[in-house]
Order: sequence, then structure tokens, then C-alpha cells
Amino acid sequence: MKKPVDYDKRLKTRCFLNQWKKQKEANCIAIGGMIAAGKSTLVNALSEKYGFEPVYELSNNKDDLMYILLQKMYEREEKVAESVCQLQFILNRYERYKEGNTTNTNIVKIFDRSIFEDRLFAFHNLLDQPSVFEYYERLWREKVNELVYNVGTPKLYVILDIKWDLFVKRLYKRSRDIEINNFEKNKLYFQLLNQSYSQYLKNICDAYRIPYLVVDASKPLTEKMNIIMNKLKTLNIHNS
Repeated sequence: MKKPVDYDKRLKTRCFLNQWKKQKEANCIAIGGMIAAGKSTLVNALSEKYGFEPVYELSNNKDDLMYILLQKMYEREEKVAESVCQLQFILNRYERYKEGNTTNTNIVKIFDRSIFEDRLFAFHNLLDQPSVFEYYERLWREKVNELVYNVGTPKLYVILDIKWDLFVKRLYKRSRDIEINNFEKNKLYFQLLNQSYSQYLKNICDAYRIPYLVVDASKPLTEKMNIIMNKLKTLNIHNS
């Protein structure tokens, strides 16, 4: 994966909001961040302690196709797998976000990553396919804007920030074959993704007017939970 000359320019976050339309706010929060940053662990802990309803990124019994596509992408042997994987992910995440925010609306939903982060993954996976990325970005913009105006943005976006050494340590500790067996093939991809993740997500939150909180992923779980809950209290976010 070669880093293009116009990398920084292409990565710049753009806002596609219609200034004449009113945004909605959904009864949800999102936990975002780099792979292996501890999102699922945090979602589980917050859900169990405070009664939030978790919406996970992938479900083992429903997403066999997603795992197959993800494996093909990580193997980097079939170029088409990268674009197909990103398109499948955005449609999957769109449906999860929409469905999650239109059922049991009195209960706060807590998302293990959301569609707002998908553009960053697509950008890094499609670095050498700019025309494909342009098509993808148009689709992403349409889906995100539909959710922003018809479903609503999260009341809070928690951004888990993780350093490279800790990322590598956790990636190997969780021992997922498709990640470990293909680590060297994806090392530059992981590095570029990690370098840009937190700032990208902060920019997205600013662009789409989503309150956010950056939390150091290396902190103990209980400390992270306390930081988040203090923020939720100030925003008056709780189950009805």
C-alpha cells in the first residue's frame, strides 16, 4: 500500500450537511476508535452497569459474509475485495444504526463503532483506487445525511485514542487469525489508520455537530467508565 502524494489533502474531512435542514438527535451514544482499542469491552461494561442497549459492529451468527470479505481484504490478493468489503460494511452499518435507533427509543443505545467512521477505513483501503473511493464517498454521504436528518446523530461520541505499541500488543492478544496472519501485509494500513483515527473522528464530530469525548485507551476500564459517565451526567443522558 503506497502513500500517495496528496494523502493529507484527500483525507481532509468534508461536511455535507444541508444548512437549511434541521438535524435530529438520536437517543444513543457511540464508542469509536481504532481496531483493538477496547470498544466492545467498554460497550459491554457500560451496558451491563447502566442498562444501555448495545449495538455491536458484527454479530457472529449474522455476519458470515462480512467475515469472509474482511479476510479477503486483509489477504490483499484480490483488489476487488477491498471495495466490495467497504461497500458491504457501509450498508451493514447503515442498517444497524437505523434499526438500532428506531426501536425501544426510551432506552439509550450504545454503538460499537458507527457509520461515521466508515469513510476513514474506506479512504485507507482505497488509497490507490481514487475513482472507487469517490463513488464510495458519494454513497457514504447520502447514507450519513439520511441518518442525520431522519434518525439523528449520537448524543455523545466517545473516541478511544490508542498508541501504536499498545495497539500491536492488543491486536496479538485478542488473537484473531485474519489480523495476525496478515499483519505484515497490513502494517502500513494499520499505521496510517492509527495516525489519523482520533483527529479524523474529532473532525467528523465537529462537522456534524456531535459532542465528543476523547479517552486514553490505556486507562483501566473502571477509570474509562467513570470519565464517560461523568460526561453523560453533564449532558443529561440516561434511560427514560
